[in-house]
Amino acid sequence: MIWLLLAIIAAAVLAEFLVETGISRAPRPRQMIGAVAIALTAALILFALTGRPVSSTVAAIILMISVVLISNAKVAVLKEPLVAVDFAMVEQVFRHPQLFLPYLGRWPAIAGIGAIAAGAWAAFSLEPPHWPVFEDGAATLVLLIAVLVVGALGLRAAIPRLASWARNLRPSFDSVTDTKRFGLFGNLVVTALLLCDYAGKAALRQHRRRTLSRPHSGTLPDIVAVQAESFFDVRRMDPSIGGGLLKAFDACQQEAVVRGRLAVPCWGAYTQRTEFAFLTGIADDSLGVDRLNPYLRFARRPVWSIAHELRALGYQTICIHPFAGTFFGRHRVMPNLGFDQFLDVADFQTAERFGPYVGDQAVAEKVLQRLNQPGPPKFIFAITMENHGQWRSDRLPAEEIAKVRDFAPGLPPDFLCYLRHLANCDAMIGQLAAALRTRERSVFCLFGDHIPSFPKLFDEHGFTDPRTDYFIWHSQVKQGNRFDAEVSALSDLLLAAAELEPSRADRPRAAAANWSARPGYAADLRTASAREPHGRSPSS
Repeated sequence: MIWLLLAIIAAAVLAEFLVETGISRAPRPRQMIGAVAIALTAALILFALTGRPVSSTVAAIILMISVVLISNAKVAVLKEPLVAVDFAMVEQVFRHPQLFLPYLGRWPAIAGIGAIAAGAWAAFSLEPPHWPVFEDGAATLVLLIAVLVVGALGLRAAIPRLASWARNLRPSFDSVTDTKRFGLFGNLVVTALLLCDYAGKAALRQHRRRTLSRPHSGTLPDIVAVQAESFFDVRRMDPSIGGGLLKAFDACQQEAVVRGRLAVPCWGAYTQRTEFAFLTGIADDSLGVDRLNPYLRFARRPVWSIAHELRALGYQTICIHPFAGTFFGRHRVMPNLGFDQFLDVADFQTAERFGPYVGDQAVAEKVLQRLNQPGPPKFIFAITMENHGQWRSDRLPAEEIAKVRDFAPGLPPDFLCYLRHLANCDAMIGQLAAALRTRERSVFCLFGDHIPSFPKLFDEHGFTDPRTDYFIWHSQVKQGNRFDAEVSALSDLLLAAAELEPSRADRPRAAAANWSARPGYAADLRTASAREPHGRSPSS
């Protein structure tokens, strides 16, 4: 049995040495503790359930190596290692494999799963149980239930102390930094423990609660906000890309009340982080472990947001997302964030797709359809899906790729696929802006959730800026001011552009929440925030 123990420890140490974080690191002895602890725990649990020591050891080693390989694949694509919240997405991997497996590689994924299944079957078939009790099926079932019950009760009793211990380590919740500090498996343990700690979150969910005053004109404008999938101004990466690719975006930027770069809390994925920060105005460094996925537990209870504020003012609040509502649990989260209606892919049954997902044009049509319905003023928040990765040269017909080749003749086919979808996003911007210009008062905000995952191409171009782009446009105000912002401040900028200020009673509280309490802030924003002269190229 000693050699099995040594094999587990050696495999755990090796696994930690194989971890990639995107930055150079040499694992230290303390970083091995988490890996060894997880490996031993996994082997002991499997041994307790099966009575097969060799098979349990092999299975634990396979588990460790598999976690490292998945984490390394994630680093290569998203520039951050695996964290505990990612395991909550396992169900979604089976429901929507097209969102995950292409990054690992279809055949490597199939081969890996097959090898694990075959190895497990061979090991458990060839090794007989070392405890007689496992030869009796009924006794095995009773033992299994007993182990699970005792383990669950023991873990529940220990969680408060373990969570307190994890808090005292003061993790940064930056997955790269914490993996470098604790090791991959150590960080998985720390974040998992903190996910079991629900203390101290209630006040944060309501800390931005406030009442808005009606604009001086007395007319509430319709407000449309679009979170565009993987959107950014690609000319920042390669200035040689033809300017005609983003004509509508450029026009809206030139006319916008305010526009600029947008700092977002993710790179290549984790749309919900940007989405949550925009809606609630809560910066991710305030969320603790929930910053990694605020929809997993934090937003499963009501959280005050811009939708709540506008609904209290008389708006109808609608969220539109042409994908499965269960993804990220949005069907539960959006009502908690103040939306009266949440329209998911079920409301796009007959909508046109462009590539594998519902097209941006269909989203624009749905927005305008809801906007034109009679009733109170509308706040519509749309989350697009068309330009979701992975981008491949065979994702679209060759004639569609050819439509954007002249804009970027020197770029690879997979990026041309991205550009073709980006051109559709620009058409959506033009479609919405044209319709909103005909309305008496309307405000239009568009921003990217994160830049797309093209790590190799970005490295070749020396492009390291993780920010996306945004604009806030008003049908009656043409300014073109430049103001680079954090996404957590964007909803405040949007409300200011709509001339919706906090009521006098709430101004002191609003000031504490980084909103100017000075009267006239909404009007002054249009000039005070200018950082460059009107008419400067938006691609600069």
